[in-house]
Amino acid sequence: MMIKLNNLKFADGARKQEKRRGIGTASGIGGTSGRGHKGQNSRSGHTSHKWHEGGQMPLQRRIRKYGFINRYKKVYTLVDVNILNRFPEGTRISISMLKEKKIIEGKKPIKFLNKAELSGVYTVETNAISKGAKESIESKGGSVIILGKEIPSDDNNKKNIDENRE
Repeated sequence: MMIKLNNLKFADGARKQEKRRGIGTASGIGGTSGRGHKGQNSRSGHTSHKWHEGGQMPLQRRIRKYGFINRYKKVYTLVDVNILNRFPEGTRISISMLKEKKIIEGKKPIKFLNKAELSGVYTVETNAISKGAKESIESKGGSVIILGKEIPSDDNNKKNIDENRE
């Protein structure tokens, strides 16, 4: 017989029948249903947390608390400048190109690091770059374009805004 979704079943002995509690004293778990007499654990609705340790000082209170985690820290995907040598000379290297070649993945901004000897001239688009990496790209005659920092300096636009206020 062929196995299909409508005739799947567990193997024999794979599922044990659940004990029926509180069905008389002769069953062995009648009366208090295996919970014992009185106390918090015998009451209905009682559940203890996985981290509950009885009267012992809990772990989250035992360990030291120090340091500071900056929520607004900018986390970058770090890329070595040597990777540029994989591309042909004169290439304009963008973030989308690095993702296509599977050099980087994810949505974090990109930062180029390290000072390296490059084989060609490259134009690099990036979110951030170290001083040494920028020097190594520009020393060969390449250029670096920092993305997300362009602020339009349109004087006409400012004049129009000021005129609308009056």
